[in-house]
Amino acid sequence: MHHKTKFTPLATRTLRCTIAPLLFACAAAGLHAADSWARITSEDGKVSALVPGEVEESTQVTRTLAGKITTRVLAYETGDVLFDLAGTGLPAVALKFAGEKGVIDSAKGKVLSQAMGKEKSFEDMTVSGVGCKLLRYDMVHHSDPAHRGFHGLALFFVHNGRLYVANGIVMKDAGMADIEKFADSIQIKP
Repeated sequence: MHHKTKFTPLATRTLRCTIAPLLFACAAAGLHAADSWARITSEDGKVSALVPGEVEESTQVTRTLAGKITTRVLAYETGDVLFDLAGTGLPAVALKFAGEKGVIDSAKGKVLSQAMGKEKSFEDMTVSGVGCKLLRYDMVHHSDPAHRGFHGLALFFVHNGRLYVANGIVMKDAGMADIEKFADSIQIKP
């Protein structure tokens, strides 16, 4: 069941509006029993991850100079957490022009910009033999200085001509255990 909360406007602005990058997926911060998590799978069946509850699906189509770009997003959210799994089909010309690094750097910039986030680290890693980039970032609640703010973690990779971004955001005092569980659960098929 999808709940509208005070976090929804930030989540919508931050993640669902990103035009070409997202395979966000996710978990809920320390509030869910291990047995309540279920595996969700990307539209093409190539990427999956565990999430702690029911997800909402959306699709965004964007026209660019490189052609039409379609992003499918699976999102889980509560008042304290947002986790998304999204995949974007990339036109071959876009991938050839920008290269994987350029596509990932652009997606990273969009996530940070739209989240008003500050990068903590951006590291190489491998998941199921696929090279990925792991971004850790913090977000400050600018309209309320007393607000705790948020931690964010996003995993970016290009696989079989698609850009995937798995992203999780939790309140700072909620800890990172569920984001880490989500990230560790990601599986990529050849």
